[in-house]
Amino acid sequence: QVGRSARNEISPRQGLIRMREFTQMELEYFFNPKDQTFPKFGKIKREKLRFASGGEQPHSEEIGVLVSSGVIANEIMAYFLWKISQLYQSYGIPKDCFAFRKMPKEETPHYSKGNIDLEVETSYGLVETVGVAYRTDFDLSQHSKHSGADLSVFVEEEKAKVVPHVVEPSMGVDRLFWCVLEHSFREKSK
Repeated sequence: QVGRSARNEISPRQGLIRMREFTQMELEYFFNPKDQTFPKFGKIKREKLRFASGGEQPHSEEIGVLVSSGVIANEIMAYFLWKISQLYQSYGIPKDCFAFRKMPKEETPHYSKGNIDLEVETSYGLVETVGVAYRTDFDLSQHSKHSGADLSVFVEEEKAKVVPHVVEPSMGVDRLFWCVLEHSFREKSK
């Protein structure tokens, strides 16, 4: 979905980077928590992402290694991170000008099994442009609890009801636009 969001701040600053109202795109990918594989993962597991965690400098690492070591929570989340990397490169932002950062535990919501941001180098410094969150079943479970609606699904293979988990990529369109503009400028020789 794509729509307008509002930030709860009095004074905007930094142009397109921090506005009171901004455009946001997000997707919610629901899946059975007992199967966190992704059909196309085998095709991308040897691809590399620039990644930084724990305050270290960004470095390239194979996606399969990032998943097996637990830096990325599952194959589904890894696939979306790879697609985001491909998208940013297709818009002309060089691969060495952005990196993914795993959010430390103290910055991660209690229900999350992993939050990873994409940060792009700009004239303002590093700017977070995308957040990908593994939100578990928190949203659906809370809605069920307060509304009384059963939001579980029946999984035939398991002969049981399951509340789906969700991976949610969320992207700031205005910030993406800013990054594309900044990385489009070229110095002209005299």
